[in-house]
Amino acid sequence: MEGDNTMRSMKPMERSKTAAVCVLVTSFLLVACASAPPVLPSHVAQGDYSAVQRYASAMIEHAIGRNKIPGVSIALVDDQRVVWSQGFGFADLAAQRPATADTLYRVGSISKLFTDTAALQLVEKGKLSLDERVQARLPGFAPRSLHNLAPLDITPRLLMTHHAGLQRDVARAFQSDAPQRFTEMTASFDSYLAYQPGQKMSYSNIGLTVLGSLVERVSGTPFEQHVQRSVLDPLGMAHSAFDMAASKDAAMSKSYNGRDNLPTVALRDVPAGGLNSSVNDLSRFMEMVFAGGQSNGQQVLNPETVAAMFLPQHGAVKLDFDSQIGLGWFLQLPDKASIRGGGVVAGHGGAIDGYRSYMGLLPEHKLGVVVLTNSTTGTEASQHIVEVVLRLALEAKTGTRAPNGSVGDAQLAGTELPFVDKPLAPDVVQQWVGDYTTMMGYVCISSKDGKTLQADAMGHTLAVRERADGSMGLSYKLLGIVPVNLGRLGAMVLSRRTVEGREVLVARNGLREALAGERIHADPAMDAPTRRFIDQHLGRYELLDTGDGKIEVTSVRLLEENGLVIAEVAVAQDKQTLRVVLKPVGNGLAIALGALADQGEIVETLSDEKGHVDVRALGLTFRKVGQGGG
Repeated sequence: MEGDNTMRSMKPMERSKTAAVCVLVTSFLLVACASAPPVLPSHVAQGDYSAVQRYASAMIEHAIGRNKIPGVSIALVDDQRVVWSQGFGFADLAAQRPATADTLYRVGSISKLFTDTAALQLVEKGKLSLDERVQARLPGFAPRSLHNLAPLDITPRLLMTHHAGLQRDVARAFQSDAPQRFTEMTASFDSYLAYQPGQKMSYSNIGLTVLGSLVERVSGTPFEQHVQRSVLDPLGMAHSAFDMAASKDAAMSKSYNGRDNLPTVALRDVPAGGLNSSVNDLSRFMEMVFAGGQSNGQQVLNPETVAAMFLPQHGAVKLDFDSQIGLGWFLQLPDKASIRGGGVVAGHGGAIDGYRSYMGLLPEHKLGVVVLTNSTTGTEASQHIVEVVLRLALEAKTGTRAPNGSVGDAQLAGTELPFVDKPLAPDVVQQWVGDYTTMMGYVCISSKDGKTLQADAMGHTLAVRERADGSMGLSYKLLGIVPVNLGRLGAMVLSRRTVEGREVLVARNGLREALAGERIHADPAMDAPTRRFIDQHLGRYELLDTGDGKIEVTSVRLLEENGLVIAEVAVAQDKQTLRVVLKPVGNGLAIALGALADQGEIVETLSDEKGHVDVRALGLTFRKVGQGGG
C-alpha cells in the first residue's frame, strides 16, 4: 500500500514522531466518541419531573464515566418537597458501598451559607449590625493596609460578600493533622489586606472564618455548637455537623482524586468549609429558604432577611462587572443569567480534599438542586449538572422552555463564537501585545510576525485569535497539530477596556463579564525598591516548617524577566508552576499581583543574623537556598 511505502521512506525518528501523533489523534477521537453526552430532551411537559429525572440520571452516569468520579449524590427540591434525591456510583470504591441521598460529604464552601445564616440571626436579634466595625468586637483582628493608614472599616456585610479585601487564605496550618482552633488565628491576625475594603470582590476563606469568630464572640457559645442549635437542629438536618475533620459516621464518603484515594486532612477554618452533610439534609436548607425562613414550625430567618440574601450588595462596584453577590449567595442577574427566564440564579460551590459540590437555586420559582461528589474531578460537572437540571425543572414546573442562550450541553462541549482565519490588523496586534497580571498569574502576549498573537501563561503557549464579533479568544493545538478542546477556557471571550483609569482585561463566559486582569508596564530604568529587591532576593527558595500541614506550594524561584520580578511557584498537587508578578514597594515588602496591577497578597522579606534570606507569604516562610534567579 502507498501508506506503507511512505512510512518505510521515513527516518526512524520521523516514524516515531508520526506514530506518536497518530496515537494522540486516535486517543482524542476515542475519547470524543466515548464521551458523547446524552441528548437534551426536546420538550418537558408541565409536571413531568420524571423526564427531568431520566435525563439527569443519564447525565450523571455520563459525568461519572467521563470525569472518573466514583460517587455523586443529587437532590431536586420544588418549594416544600424533595421531588427526587438519589446517589450514583460509590461512596467507597474498595468496599463497593453505594452512594445514596444520605451519603455524607465534606461540602466545602457551601458551609459559608450556614455561617452567614447564623450571623444574620444575630443581626435580627439586634446583637450584631451588618455595618458595624468588626475590630470593635474582635480586638485581636487587626489587618493592615499599604495604602491606607486610617482605621479600616471591615464589616460583617463586607465579610459575607467577599469585599473586605482580605487575602484568600493563611495557608500555614489551614489544613493539618492537628490544626489550631480558628479563633486563635483570628485573635492575632495582623496581615496586610490584598485589596482595599469595598474595592472589588476578592474571595476569602479568612473572611468567613472571621465572621465565624464574630458569631462565637457575640453568641457566647462555641461556633460549632451555636450553629448546630440555631440552624442545623431547627432545620432537621439530623446527620449534619460542623467539624474540623470528615465525619466518622458510617455514611461518610471516602475522598478521591479521580479513582485514586485522597486522604482527608483536618481543617482549621471550620466556618469557611467545615460542614459535613448530605443532599437530603441540604434539601431542608433550601426548603427553609423557599418558605421565607420557616422550617418545622420555627422561624429560622425572617422573610425580609431571606429576600436580602438574593439582592446584590455591591452593584455599584465597577471592577466587579457581572460578578454579583447577595448576603452569601453568588448571583446571576436575570438579564445575564445562565438560565434565561428563571429570574435571579443563586449558587454556591465547595471544594475540600477530594470533595466537590454545588448548590443552585431559582428563588423566584422556588426550585433548587444540590450535587455532591467525592472526587477532585467533579468541579465542573457538579455545577453543570445543577444548572441543567434547574433549567429542565423550570420547564417541568412552568410548562415553558427556557429561551435560547440558557445553559445546556453546548456549554459543556465548549461551544464558542467562531474564530476568523485571517491576519490580525496591525493596530489590533499593537493594542494586545504586552504584559498582564491576571488571576492565572503573569501572562505575556506577543507577536512573532506582526499578524498573529500568542499568550504565554502557566508554562503553556496559547494562540490569541480574533472572533467573529471582533473580540478575542484562546485556542491550543497539541504539538501544533491536534486541536484541544479547552472547555470553559476555550469558550471565553476576551476584550480590553479602560475602567477607573485601568487598562483591564475582561473575560466573558456566556453573557456575564468578569475582571480577568490588568496590563502592567515595566519601568526600564527600574525604581529603587525594585532594584534593591532584585539585588537582594532573586534566587531559589524552599519551604521551611509547614506546621505538619497540607501545603500545596513546595518551592519558589524569584527571577527577573522583561523588567519584571517574577515568582515561579511550584504547586504540588497540580504538578504545575504558577508565575506571579511581584511589585516591590519598599521596606522589604512586595505585592504579589492578582487581577490588578497595584493590589494583591503581600510578600514580606526577612533576614537574620546568620545571613539567611527569607520571604513570607500566606503565612508560609521560604528560605533562599541558591541564586538561580536568572
